[in-house]
Formats: sequence, structure tokens, C-alpha cells
Amino acid sequence: MTFRIELDSTLRPRYVAVADAIARAMARHELLPGMRLPTHRALADELGLALATVSKGYAEAERQGLIESFVGRGTFAAAAVDQSLPPSSTGLVDLAVHQIPIPQHLDLQALLQRLASWPHVEDLLAMQPSVGAQRHRQGGAAWLRSCGLDTSPEQIIICNGGQHAMLAIMASIHDRGGAVVTEHLTDPSLKAVAALLGRRLTGVPMDAQGMDIDALDALCRKQPVALVVCTPNLHNPTNATMPQARREALAALARKHDFTILESDIYGVMCKERLPPVARFAPERTLFVASLAKAIGPGLKVGYIHAPLELVEQVAAGLRLSTWMAAPLGAEVAHQLISVPRQLERILQAQREEAARRVAVVSSTLAEFRVRIDPQSWHVWLQLPPDWRSDEFHHHTEALGIRIAPLGAFAVGRNIPAHAARLCIGAVGPAELQVACEQLARLMSKPPYLSFPLV
Repeated sequence: MTFRIELDSTLRPRYVAVADAIARAMARHELLPGMRLPTHRALADELGLALATVSKGYAEAERQGLIESFVGRGTFAAAAVDQSLPPSSTGLVDLAVHQIPIPQHLDLQALLQRLASWPHVEDLLAMQPSVGAQRHRQGGAAWLRSCGLDTSPEQIIICNGGQHAMLAIMASIHDRGGAVVTEHLTDPSLKAVAALLGRRLTGVPMDAQGMDIDALDALCRKQPVALVVCTPNLHNPTNATMPQARREALAALARKHDFTILESDIYGVMCKERLPPVARFAPERTLFVASLAKAIGPGLKVGYIHAPLELVEQVAAGLRLSTWMAAPLGAEVAHQLISVPRQLERILQAQREEAARRVAVVSSTLAEFRVRIDPQSWHVWLQLPPDWRSDEFHHHTEALGIRIAPLGAFAVGRNIPAHAARLCIGAVGPAELQVACEQLARLMSKPPYLSFPLV
């Protein structure tokens, strides 16, 4: 150990002081990416703190993305990803954050001018029902029906995006003591929601076609399961799309073991041809979540929850506990887009073509490596060569000036089930993306111990 953790004596509670000391050591470049931290016991003895305090401090530092822990190997300093900074502020090529280019065919100025001409435009700042305005629910139902879902306006709840939908559902529906289960690699936003609500996630193995239904069945035989969260279309981070037979099997398993399904379809908006949603096969126990954000822009924080009629009020109660209602102005912008289906489809098709151009860059540049791609997706799943571990790859790419998210951000539990990397391709242009992929190809073409040293 070549650095010393120095606690701020004024900072309380003490576990926060431990995390703060790690952050300050990294800021002073005394603790470098890849360096091993002392064991919990060794640091507790050195600082004169309780073992539980140090363990909680390490957990807080890991939550902040400062460190990464691996069973049997230890705890290491991570190259933290600051998602608040645009790429130009850091000089890094950002392949970590799931951003997308704003559609060129979207005439937002004209749309807002139309809203400004409304005689009662001030109503967009007025109180709305917690489930959303009726016209917005009607529009949402029409859009979801076009996506293959059998729904009605009475089953639609308007929310402030996909993460807000997960928060409202998990806060209101599942209090029976059963496990909350998801894929063993999952969207970081789900992990954040579960942590906020004090719900521990249980991971189920998955393959190239999504969640392993046999493994889920085996888990349900061992313990009660209350909620299964799945992403059947363009799964984040692996890009897996679940075939229809597996969707039907998941629905049958939900009835067999009496659990509820939360089907996240926030990436499905990019799919031109969609398979039937899981909600079609188990409509009485599936909550379906969709939004336009992954096609129009991350600032369009509007989501649609389709729920069985008997669960609508319960989910609405969860929404009221957070923001009371979705912001009417954003909901109206989304409504204007989906109310003209041909215009929306032109925008979506242009976005698919743009994503396909970038996927083609990745496919050609990284052709010698195993890459799971979909031409309609804004992210790709890169399987690392056998000599590479995901943590080593993350540290080396950061040193190259390429930012990727650490794999631990997606892992459910402490074990990393794969050595791979998710590359988001929407935040940089095709030319910059090609240069970055060429750098990654050169990096992976030799073992990590022949690459430049980390320290």
C-alpha cells in the first residue's frame, strides 16, 4: 500500500469520512486506478474504527463508483464515471453514458409554438390527476396498442420516465416479503431504485436470448418471489432480445409461482418489428413500462405504465408518494409526438438508420472480436478476449481517453458473471466512434500484461 487514508476528524458519521478519505486520495492521485485497498480488518485496525464502520464506508465508496470489490480478490480503486460532465469537458470519448443524438427530423420549435398558441396553455402548469390527464392516457393507450399491447386508457398511468415508473411500482405493489428478481446483469437505474427502497435484488442467469426461465423456475422453488423485472427487447447491457416462446414461458411461470412481472420496454421504442410483449400472455399480472426517451432524447422524461385495472390505484399511490403526478408540459410534448403516428414513425426510422450507421462502424472495426449487436440499438455488448478481465479493461480504456461504464454497475450481487463491456454509441459521432473502436481493437489484440502499466 503506497498511500495513506487520512480521515477528516470533523466529518460525521465516520463511515462517510472513510468514503470521503478515499475520494480525496484519488483526487490527489495518491490512490490510482487499479490499486488494491487494504482489507476491511486491516483498515479498521489502522484507523482505530469498528470493523462494521469500515465495511459501511467501503460500501458507500463503492456506491459512489470510487472502488470495486471482487470476491476472493479484494477491493480496488476504480476509474469513476462522472455522468454529469459532457465529453468535451473531460477530453474523454464517452462510451459510458446511454445518450442519443436528438432527431434531426424533430421540429421541436414548431411543436412548442403550437402549444404556446393554445387559449388555455396555462393548464399545462395546473394540477392533474395523479394517473395523468385523460387525453394523455388516451394517447398513451393508442401508442401502446400500436406496439402490440392490449390496453385501454383506464389502464395507463403517466409518469416521469422509466426510472420513475420502476420506483412507483416497486414502492407500491410488492410488500409481501418475496424476492425481487431480475437478470444477473441489469440496468443500473433498477439497482438504484432497489437500493433507495431497501429492496435486495436477486440475479437470475441469462444467455443470448435473455433471462434463463429454467433457472428462474429453480429459484422460485427455493424461495418465494414477489416481482420479476425483465427487459425483453434490446436488454441493457447485453442487447439480448427474448424470443416469443420464452416470453410465453415466463408468463406461464408467473402464474405457476404467483409472482408479478415488471416488463421494461424502454429500449423497445427503437424496434421496428416487435414481438408480442410478455404482458399479452399474462395481462392480469404484468406491469408494462414504455417511453420515448431512448429515441427522442433523455430530456423527455415521460413514461407510460400499463397496469391491470385492479392495480392502477396502487401504482398511482406510489407515484403520489414521489412526485404526485407527471409534469403535464412534458406529457403534452410526448402526446403531440405520438398523436401523429406517421410523423413519429419517420422520426423513429431516422433514428434507427442513425443507430445502424454507428453499429456498422463497430461491427467492421471490431470484426475479429465477439460483439453482440443489433442495428436498432444504441449500445453494443463486447465480449473480452480470454486474457482480459473487465476491471483491467475498464482501467486501460480510461487511460486511453475512452470512458466506459464499469461492469460492476450492471452486476446484481458481488460476482461478475461475465468479462465484457457495454459500449454506448449514441453520444459520439461515427468518425469519433471509429477512432475509439480502433483504439479498443489495438488494446485487445495483446494481453493486458503487455499493455502500458497502470502505475
